Amino acid sequence: MRIALFGLLLFIASANAAPETFFPSSLRIRRGSSVGDQEISALSTNEQTGTEDNWSSYLELSNNFRGDFTIQVPDGSWESLNVHWNMKGEAYSSQRWEMFVRNFDEGKWTKIGDNTDAPWWVWFSQSVPVSWNGWLSSSNKIKLRFQAANYVDVCNLDYLAVEITKIVPPTVYHPSSVNVVAGAFTGNQPIEVLSTNEQTGSQ
Repeated sequence: MRIALFGLLLFIASANAAPETFFPSSLRIRRGSSVGDQEISALSTNEQTGTEDNWSSYLELSNNFRGDFTIQVPDGSWESLNVHWNMKGEAYSSQRWEMFVRNFDEGKWTKIGDNTDAPWWVWFSQSVPVSWNGWLSSSNKIKLRFQAANYVDVCNLDYLAVEITKIVPPTVYHPSSVNVVAGAFTGNQPIEVLSTNEQTGSQ
C-alpha cells in the first residue's frame, strides 16, 4: 500500500482583538434643536451620574428633537456591535426618548432602546447589543438616531458611543521539520512541499 501526503498545515485560531470604542463625528438634526454651544466631542466621556448638571459635559436636546449621529470606523471586518448612551430627562410616561440603529441592508431604522426604565431627571446609562447584521455601511459608517416623541421637555445626552470588535483571521503554520520514527521518505522533496494543498482526485 502506498500513502502520499500532499499537504499538511495547522490552524491556530487567533483571539479576537479587544473591542474598540468609537464616538460620533457628526450630528444631523432632523427636527428640534441642540441648545448651547457644546461640541459633539462632549459625548465622548461618560461622566455625569445621579442628578449632576455639569453644563459643558452634555448636549441639551429640545423641541421634539430628532437627530442622526454618524460614527466613522476604520476599514476592517467588524462584528459584535454594542451601543452605549447616558441620558437624563423626563420619565417615559411623560416623554418617550428612543434610540435607533440604521440597518443599511434593509434600508430602515431599527429601535434598540428607550427610557422605559429611566428615573425622572436622574442620569441613566444603557448598553444594548445589536444582534442583527447590516449596521455597518459600505463606507464604514454606523448611524444612530435619537429622538423624542413629543415637546414636553428637553433631554440631556452625556455619552454616546459604539463598541465593536475586529475579526482576526486564524494564523496558519506549516511543518518546519520531521522526525522519522518508522519507515522512510522516498524522493528528495523538501518539507516545504507540504505548505501548498494543490493535489486533487488521483493526481
